[in-house]
Amino acid sequence: MNGTWSKISLLFLLVIALVGTLMRLSPFLHLPLAYDHLLHAHSHTAFQGWVYTAMMLLLANLFLSKEQIQSGKYAPQFKLTVVVIVGVLVSFAMQGYGLYSIVFSTMFQLLNYCFIFRFFKDARQLPASISLRWVKAGLRLGLLSSLAPFAIGALSAKGMGGSEAYQSAVYFFLHFQYNGWFQFVAVGLFFKWLEMDGVGFDAKMQSYFMLCSPSQSYLHTCFHSWA
Repeated sequence: MNGTWSKISLLFLLVIALVGTLMRLSPFLHLPLAYDHLLHAHSHTAFQGWVYTAMMLLLANLFLSKEQIQSGKYAPQFKLTVVVIVGVLVSFAMQGYGLYSIVFSTMFQLLNYCFIFRFFKDARQLPASISLRWVKAGLRLGLLSSLAPFAIGALSAKGMGGSEAYQSAVYFFLHFQYNGWFQFVAVGLFFKWLEMDGVGFDAKMQSYFMLCSPSQSYLHTCFHSWA
């Protein structure tokens, strides 16, 4: 995939930085859009626009061959994902959780499922490695966390935005994104760079860390849900 596409991820980072700055100026400015709507647009675009697209590019370019990338149609999928994320940004900024924002969020998750399914399929042809093990674990946790937005959307549509179930779904999503999908894939990329540079490391110690990390994420989720 074209390396210059990483600029798209950085552009999304710039957008959420501008939106975040605008939100912090809200006590001094009259915002043309509702603060809560901007908050949802900011958080969703941060997850999906900046981090997700960057990791998608890194996983494809570092783990897969050019032939696999072409046959798997990763490039068209990336472009379509970018279009959907723009829809996510605009729809959440305009209406918060509503028909259009839920439609775009659902489209994003479907594209995410396609990417994960295709990556797992292509990964069967790759030699076993510690980095790939971390990445696969991160993608599985990403699938688990993706269940939460559907629950959040359904609860919001039913007027249960302030309920315990809603807050639990939010914490579940955030912690399994940060401590699950993001952390595991980031560590997997780190080990990939070590493997590419021929740097040795203790395989046994990293296995202990991998076993402890999901438990940490689960405990954080339970703590915030019960607090």
